[in-house]
Amino acid sequence: MRLFAILFSFGILLHSAKTDWVPVKTLTKVFLNPEKSPLQIKSSAKKGHIMFDMQNNFNQNVYTIWIVLDAPERYYIRGCNDGTGGLKYFKTPVPKGNGERIWSIAKTGKTFTITCDDVKVADFTLTNPLPCWRTREEISHIQFGRGDSASQFYHVKKDNPTPFTSGPIVTTDPIIG
Repeated sequence: MRLFAILFSFGILLHSAKTDWVPVKTLTKVFLNPEKSPLQIKSSAKKGHIMFDMQNNFNQNVYTIWIVLDAPERYYIRGCNDGTGGLKYFKTPVPKGNGERIWSIAKTGKTFTITCDDVKVADFTLTNPLPCWRTREEISHIQFGRGDSASQFYHVKKDNPTPFTSGPIVTTDPIIG
């Protein structure tokens, strides 16, 4: 059994080394700046939720992103004083894919863009002109939530300088991780 665990871990490490995709672990913090580097999530799930929080240096949730994969697919974005106001349908039909799909979530100012397999499916701009005190702090990391049942791997584009994680240590560097 121990040999299986070692081989399984080695297989995940090789998968990460070859593809730069890192297995998602609930409550793991992935340090990145979403203004500079979109987060990509790989999932083969047909049902379930992709769910993560964008947090500041004080581990306070600044934004929550939730993608519901059950038909009909929808999304939810919440800031501390603004958001979608509930689940929204995607503006563009979501590609069905042949098994796994790659979701990309980018943030520019107050606008969030969600793509699936390189098709832009949603743009949402926060409209509340009054900034929340938490948004004064730059987002330092994301954290996959307990309700995430669909995210399998994540990837941070290379323009992000050295993304790393805390908690269960998983990095995009296979030698460290």
